[in-house]
Amino acid sequence: MGPTIRQIFARLRQRRSRGERVFLRRVYIPLFLLPQLQLTNSPQVNRNKKSLGLSFQHAAGVEILHKLAAEADILVENYLPGTLQKYNLDYATLSSINPRLIYASITGYGQTGPYSNRAGYDVMVEAEMGLMHITGSRDGPPVKVGVAVTDLTTGLYTSNSIMAAIIARGKSGRGQHIDVALSDCQVATLANLASSCLVSGEKDEGRWGTAHRARSTSFLAGKRLGLMLWNSIDCPIQSL
Repeated sequence: MGPTIRQIFARLRQRRSRGERVFLRRVYIPLFLLPQLQLTNSPQVNRNKKSLGLSFQHAAGVEILHKLAAEADILVENYLPGTLQKYNLDYATLSSINPRLIYASITGYGQTGPYSNRAGYDVMVEAEMGLMHITGSRDGPPVKVGVAVTDLTTGLYTSNSIMAAIIARGKSGRGQHIDVALSDCQVATLANLASSCLVSGEKDEGRWGTAHRARSTSFLAGKRLGLMLWNSIDCPIQSL
């Protein structure tokens, strides 16, 4: 999510700063302390970034972030809705400091709604929103995708939204608050499998493994008859 977005803009040669809240009462083991991940995960998601640790519970930390926000183009956060408001780091506060700020909020289930106060994680959303249901062998159990694909696609959707907000700001002179949810992005990337269920009202056909059903569909448009063919690896198209 956040790391993916910042990585994309870092590759576009934008100046990226990665701020992290310092938890004073908890102890975490950073991934970079694990030798086997040091070579892959941390450099992969944090390259081209500058890091700064701040405590939101201290006025000095909040003041530093306010100064950064005053000159920033984009801020990305993934706290539960309302969490940053008590630290005066919410969109309303920061946009009053910098009206041109584009403020992207990423959550599991959105800023509003019955699940808005729930934390969201890739594997949870993959299961809840149907991706695991359609992934795996035909007669096997649901399977998680090999990488955190929901996190990655959410990062891509957010990056596109930020770029659209930059274009809009060029006309209006003002930034905006972008609300992105893992659940929304995962449903969107179910693509035709989701839309076919919504349109037909019928239950999907489950998992197909590495195969894809071969379909032939004819449709009549005016006086013209068209033929569309879908091919799968295990069902080659025969010569017509």
